[in-house]
Amino acid sequence: MSGRASKFGDFVTGILVGGAVGYVAALLSAPRSGDETRQMLNERSRDLRDRAMETVQTTVDKTEKLVSGSRERLGTTLDDTRNRMEGTVSDLKDRSGSVVTGVRSQVSDSLYKAAEQVDPNMSTKNEEQIDPQI
Repeated sequence: MSGRASKFGDFVTGILVGGAVGYVAALLSAPRSGDETRQMLNERSRDLRDRAMETVQTTVDKTEKLVSGSRERLGTTLDDTRNRMEGTVSDLKDRSGSVVTGVRSQVSDSLYKAAEQVDPNMSTKNEEQIDPQI
């Protein structure tokens, strides 16, 4: 966006300078008295300055609107992204909890099976002693 603003500023500057130079050249080549030419140059330079100030103010106003709108869109985008990330993290926590529970259950079952293979009577006797939360 700054490249466009720079090109636009260069364009406006070129128009203003080119117009001023052309106007001064036309006035100086016109057949008028010195006082009339100076008075006309003063009036035209004031008009040109006023137009330049208006152009600058218009450009500043438009730039402020663009920046304000960009800030609002950026804030909304950040909020949306933050909300999506929080939802994703929450989903991952929920999924990881169920995975951990499943793994614990598989480990517990494997321990019971291993205990039965070592001593078939041991798994029923000590079933309460084996901690399924391992």
